[in-house]
Amino acid sequence: MGHWKGMRSSSQVQSESPNKYLNFEKVKEIYENTKPIRGKRECLNIRPVGERGRTQDRVIKVSDEEYYLTCNSYAYVSRDKKAQDTHCRAITFIKRYDNETIIIHTPKGSYGTLTPRWLNAPSMLYFYHYKLPNEFGVHNHRGKKYIAHTVDGETKYYTMAKGDIVFLKRQTDSHFRPFEVHREYVRALDKDQTKVANQKIKPFLDYAKTMINLVENEKWTRDNPLSVIPIEQLFKQEPSEWWLDVVENYKHRIRSDSYIRVDGEYKSITEYKTHLLGKKIQNDLYKLVRPFKLIEVELGKVCYDKYANWN
Repeated sequence: MGHWKGMRSSSQVQSESPNKYLNFEKVKEIYENTKPIRGKRECLNIRPVGERGRTQDRVIKVSDEEYYLTCNSYAYVSRDKKAQDTHCRAITFIKRYDNETIIIHTPKGSYGTLTPRWLNAPSMLYFYHYKLPNEFGVHNHRGKKYIAHTVDGETKYYTMAKGDIVFLKRQTDSHFRPFEVHREYVRALDKDQTKVANQKIKPFLDYAKTMINLVENEKWTRDNPLSVIPIEQLFKQEPSEWWLDVVENYKHRIRSDSYIRVDGEYKSITEYKTHLLGKKIQNDLYKLVRPFKLIEVELGKVCYDKYANWN
């Protein structure tokens, strides 16, 4: 990916920083050796964790045993000396009784709500990736963000979408170990539920296949066509006046317009792909009745829920 006139990517900004792959001792050293930003904001004790121009990337001291990093701080002092300093924690480093703890925080928005989508911003993603100890990293799997933890060549992945992740390293340990992580579940079609749903929709499906070439009108809807009528009407064993409206919706959905060139002129060709009708009705049926079961994902593995957007 190119950048205009020597501008650096978010990955370059963090990878070229001398303050990367941090632990408690390094964070403590950075805090003690970094002079606060001077000027109007001097009272806020802003100590950048990297370049001094990137004041949003800061190290903050809670106590001699706890420091944390933030990468989305906003600090401002108005003319009347009113200070505003807002930020949320990104990574917390704690050391007590020779035990080192790292808390990797999921970004939080207004009112403390989890907003893992903020990690889609490269500036935030690479901040996490390069500020964690060397055995950690951030892994992007089909848009979902995981903490990748590699020990002895084996990598395990822990989701960042469900809350903070905690790793612990005792004095006798050579690596961090997971202390608090989150399990994931994916949805799969339940065969028993889909069998019942397909039996209930069969009268309508037979009606639709018969009428699709006979109806002349087409109707457009952005919603699921099966949801525009009461479900008890949809599952009736005999045709009702509601069914014709639904078939007209599917008439529009299977329509395909294309253009061909004939004698130097383009002509419109309209085709109705009736062979797709059964599959479209079945997919819309599953979206309506949601015949799912939850499957637990093995801890440390990535996953993808292909039905996550079926809301």
